[in-house]
Amino acid sequence: MTLATQLSNQGVPCTLAEIDPGWKAVGAGLTLNGASLRAFEELGVLDQVRSAGHIHGGRKIHDIHGNVLREQAAYVPAADDMSAGGGILRPTLHRILSSATRASGATVRLGVTVDALSDTGGGVDVQFSDGTQGRFGLVVGADGLMSKVRRLAFPEAPAPVFTGQGCWRALFPKPRDVQTIWVFMDEGHKIGLNPISGDQMYMFLLESAPGNPWREPADWPELLRERMAPFGGLIGELRERVDHTTSVNYRPLESLLMSPPWHQGRIVLLGDACHATTPHAGYGAGLAVEDALCLARRLAEAGELGSRLERFTNERYPRCRAVLQGSLKVGELEMAQASVDTQLAASADLATVVREYA
Repeated sequence: MTLATQLSNQGVPCTLAEIDPGWKAVGAGLTLNGASLRAFEELGVLDQVRSAGHIHGGRKIHDIHGNVLREQAAYVPAADDMSAGGGILRPTLHRILSSATRASGATVRLGVTVDALSDTGGGVDVQFSDGTQGRFGLVVGADGLMSKVRRLAFPEAPAPVFTGQGCWRALFPKPRDVQTIWVFMDEGHKIGLNPISGDQMYMFLLESAPGNPWREPADWPELLRERMAPFGGLIGELRERVDHTTSVNYRPLESLLMSPPWHQGRIVLLGDACHATTPHAGYGAGLAVEDALCLARRLAEAGELGSRLERFTNERYPRCRAVLQGSLKVGELEMAQASVDTQLAASADLATVVREYA
């Protein structure tokens, strides 16, 4: 959506093919950081994100009983504060970006995907799943971790790898005093709370999941209650509220990093299709938005297309690799039950990497 919006605003005709006929967003909250906010400012939607989400600075770290270990008081960040954080409901961000896409004049085709791609040098012939065909100057696979475009254009690309962890997410009403991210942790447990609006917050819980066991969705609320049992304080209170009406989501954590090139002729990948990270930096969506803005800038330049796509990859690959490696390191420390200080130091190093976006 970011790429279609940006290119269309630059006068480049775009068609967005979306497999979901309802164009819905699935999931709970989405963590934002200063780099993501700067990217949304470039896209022209930051005011909407600020209005609909919850932008904040500061952080409060607790032990699993609710005792405060470290605290940076909550504050309202300035516009250029790269230490800023925030959160927003995924469907809310989807609504903002889909509205921007429509307003840009991009063509949006719902309920279709690509079945075949044929790069003839001067363009790409696309066979769509509804039987229609089209010819395009560039095809961009921004279709996520299980990217079909990646499978079609890069059949030798590596498959996503399970990291050994799973992530639980749930939505709750936000207490008045939760104005920034609150984390509850010891060597073997970690839960975070992040405000996503004036009256809502989402909770994430990370766990080791050897063997990547299947979790029946109908069992998610009770399984989440079991995993919240060691925690006291506010988390203990929230546990008592979890029932079949609670919005609960579970996902195994998988990662992927494709080595360059990310393009093959006139077909290029971005976002999770070529660099899927874990949520430890809260930055999967943010990296994808950055990718799209970077690609739009390169496509606006003069010169041979292949060289511009190569410059895009060369610009993005080191940053995406650094974020992914830092995120995986934090996850590995959590699974190894490293000390709280060691885990927090790795998270601080990762935050420094994230803030380097310019």
